[in-house]
Amino acid sequence: MPSEASAADLSGHYPIREFARITGVNPVTLRAWERRYGIVQPQRTAKGHRFYSDQDIQRVSTILSWLEQGYPIRQVRLFLQNDQPTSQADDDWQQWRQRQIEALQQGQLQQLDALWSDGLANYPMAVYFEHCLLPVLSFLQRTPLLYQLYSQQLVQKLTALVQQQRRHNPGPGLLMVSDQSQPPVALYAMAYALGAASFRVELFSHAGLKAEHLSQLGQLLDNHQLWLQLNQPDAISHWPAAWLSTAPAIRIFHNLAQRPGYLLPDGFSRQLAFFIQHQHDAAQTAAHQELHQ
Repeated sequence: MPSEASAADLSGHYPIREFARITGVNPVTLRAWERRYGIVQPQRTAKGHRFYSDQDIQRVSTILSWLEQGYPIRQVRLFLQNDQPTSQADDDWQQWRQRQIEALQQGQLQQLDALWSDGLANYPMAVYFEHCLLPVLSFLQRTPLLYQLYSQQLVQKLTALVQQQRRHNPGPGLLMVSDQSQPPVALYAMAYALGAASFRVELFSHAGLKAEHLSQLGQLLDNHQLWLQLNQPDAISHWPAAWLSTAPAIRIFHNLAQRPGYLLPDGFSRQLAFFIQHQHDAAQTAAHQELHQ
């Protein structure tokens, strides 16, 4: 068995962080899927290091497709045994959401934090955000005080997780920028999701953000990729047309050195998959060019 340092270079053998980068499923969740559910079983070296195969990539892709349809992870385990869904998605997600709302209403913030930790251990952020966090946020909008409390606690949680990821992730560097004084919760969630895929993420927000600031920030923070989210209604009139689309909330990413722009699709899962796939393709192209120089 190859060493962990060299396995990423061999076709069909991926250490856990490389596998997380390819699939977008963070190592904590991969370990939970292995220990709790047995749905992904990597090979092990004599020292216990996990290695995943190309077949594991296909298996995780299948798992994610079912999760994104709303099936809970315990049902997915049964589907893998039967090769296809045998029932409709049950109400697990409603129970996840209700437990969070009740903990918040009772002021049990430690319990709320524990529920988030458990959810993020069982599900990739894209799935968890779309099926649990976002519906709770939408429900709480009718109660501004609880909405603000929930949002602030969640941002604190995600900020700590992103900081922890950044200490361990080697890169590539990604600068996530918002033109709001306080980035939306979804941007923190996306930062965590991309950090789980091994990106070294820095978050920056500024209400007076201008296009000329971006390259300066990229150089200062040693980031080469930019995720830009513009939310101000008059953003289009103040930014160069090459940076923008006509979407109400503009989400694009750029290579800060070469400046090509890529408009991100709508939807958390689609944005995440689009970005990771583009970066994976770009890395493969660069490796191919280097090999043939």
